[in-house]
Amino acid sequence: MACMLRVSVRRALGEELLAARPFGRREMVEGGGPRERGKGPWMGLNIRVDALDERGWLRFRGQVASARRFLRRYDKPLRALTGDARFSTGGLDFGVGDAIDGGRGPAAVSFYRLPADLLAMAGDLGLDVELSIYPVNWPSPSRMTKSRPRWPAAGR
Repeated sequence: MACMLRVSVRRALGEELLAARPFGRREMVEGGGPRERGKGPWMGLNIRVDALDERGWLRFRGQVASARRFLRRYDKPLRALTGDARFSTGGLDFGVGDAIDGGRGPAAVSFYRLPADLLAMAGDLGLDVELSIYPVNWPSPSRMTKSRPRWPAAGR
């Protein structure tokens, strides 16, 4: 899975961010479905915080380490972003694959530790922290197409 910074901003600010690329060469795309993109006074932006591994996902501990580095490295641009009157909300979204019982139900126990320093850094910037929990058989980005995901065959 991957960690993303997801923000909601006024369209003008979002377009400035897309043009200025204050977070370097990191992937930064407009969020929302095709019907929402390019319309309305607000827009969502998804900014990749970590790099994907060879399978297309990154383990949770790797995401946490990447998020720490990202928040430290981009402290000034993040403060400028969250301090802008055109900023609405933002948060770090950690994608995690839960040990799902054969794809039919949740695991009995899952532990995802979010260190206090990470939560303090995010909170100081006015950013939320969330977990998006996916079944372990969710297709990796390499198995996704523009039109729809290609799900693994049963039994794989």
